[in-house]
Parts: sequence; C-alpha cells; structure tokens
Amino acid sequence: MSASRFIKCVTVGDGAVGKTCMLISYTSNTFPTDYVPTVFDNFSANVVVDGNTVNLGLWDTLISKASYENVSKKWIPELKHYAPGVPIILVGTKLVLRA
Repeated sequence: MSASRFIKCVTVGDGAVGKTCMLISYTSNTFPTDYVPTVFDNFSANVVVDGNTVNLGLWDTLISKASYENVSKKWIPELKHYAPGVPIILVGTKLVLRA
C-alpha cells in the first residue's frame, strides 16, 4: 500500500537533548546507546491513520547547545515566525538528567 499523504516533521531544539534518539527509536524500534552529534539526518516512517497510509518525513537538525529556557524564548517564537499556523508538539526528553 502506498502512502496517500506525506507529513514533514522537523525537530528543533538544543543539542544533546535526545532528538535523534527519539527519531531512531520511533523508526527502528531500537535505542541507540552512544551519543553521536547530528549534522543533518532524516528518517521515514509509514503509519496508518483512519485506514490511510501516511508517510512521516522526520527531519533531524543540528542545533547548538543552550538552555531549557530556549523553548519559550527562542524555538517557539522562531517556529511561529517561519511557519505560522503549523502545529507545535513539545516533547520533553532526558527526564533522568533533571536535578
């Protein structure tokens, strides 16, 4: 069955927070144990929604390391500026690293 729709999903955020790990885990059902900095990568997954196959294009980006505050001060405003009206999903990762 070929995909009837394509949805592009781009990850943005600070470095070393788990973006690549999340995408690898979702697309391959494995969990990488070693950290390898990402320059740019993309993944693909087909999912069935209401009986229709949807191809998810999952794009991983390189972002410089910064702080948690960048979510509200940098990333959300940037997304709203360059992609107004696009749904934003906030995913928290690396919960075990919280102090």
